[in-house]
Amino acid sequence: MTSNYTIPAFALPPANALRKGYSYTLYGKTVTGALEQWLASPADVTGNETGATKIGTSTGFFSWHASEKVLAVFAGSNGGSTLGRLNTAVNVSPYKYLKLFVPRAYSQSGSQYYTKVGISLQADGSGVTYGAEVLASSVTTNFNVILDVTNYSGMYFIYVSVRSASTTKENGIQGGTISLSNS
Repeated sequence: MTSNYTIPAFALPPANALRKGYSYTLYGKTVTGALEQWLASPADVTGNETGATKIGTSTGFFSWHASEKVLAVFAGSNGGSTLGRLNTAVNVSPYKYLKLFVPRAYSQSGSQYYTKVGISLQADGSGVTYGAEVLASSVTTNFNVILDVTNYSGMYFIYVSVRSASTTKENGIQGGTISLSNS
């Protein structure tokens, strides 16, 4: 060196600028990330949902349309019921509410069905905690089924149950969307 050099000071990035679980080390100092990003839109629960699974031997069917991020859940006729879950667990920690929005109930004229949404640590349908059931009919539109998740922390599977209140007609949800929110 033939002259004095000034080395500029450096600063580690703040923890909230780095993705949670990753560390950055510079000159022997380390900062661990704390940034967590959640929903891209109200209808986008995980951003990479891999499908849905019908639980048990229930009648009807349960499906997740990944490209549209909507549910189709139908209870079979003769008083049937269907229980299913999304295949990807979701971190509910920073949220107050899990909501299932149904733009219109699907049912044959005169039938009714109950819908509820729940969460569980288990993938087999056991240990599910549900919110209140909502009764819908062929004329019911734009309704929410809500579960308060304020006291839950961590990764949970999301469950939806549809139970027919009619003994002769098929009914269910077509186009239902799921969201997590604080309001």
